[in-house]
Amino acid sequence: LPAGPHGPVSFGGATEFSMTLSGPPTIGTSFNVVAANGHPGGFVAFYLASGMSASPIILPGSSACPVWLDVASALAQIATGGSPIGPLPLDATGGFSLPINVPNVPAIIGAEFSAQATSTGTSGVVTSNAIWLRIG
Repeated sequence: LPAGPHGPVSFGGATEFSMTLSGPPTIGTSFNVVAANGHPGGFVAFYLASGMSASPIILPGSSACPVWLDVASALAQIATGGSPIGPLPLDATGGFSLPINVPNVPAIIGAEFSAQATSTGTSGVVTSNAIWLRIG
């Protein structure tokens, strides 16, 4: 993980369906989580976790769907209703931008999150790269 105050750091290498951040997650500011090259007119869901796996777990029945999130913490986020965010509609190019406002609360500086997205459409489901970030 980077030594700097905040990420993002991407895990998973290049992939058609990708997730990026428009800027660093800093208190008192906003940034966008951007999905690109998903299923045109399909849906995206953003999943959260508090950690990353040492190596990806491949979803059963597919070599194209690696899960980089720590499964135990991702399932805990799902159980508490904090994840997934969506499903949300992808545009005609398979893109979506989710605005995130970071509260101006110094106590959250240093909080770490991991996120990964799924794109669902008529041809199935694909996963994006994963993003690790630290609030600065």
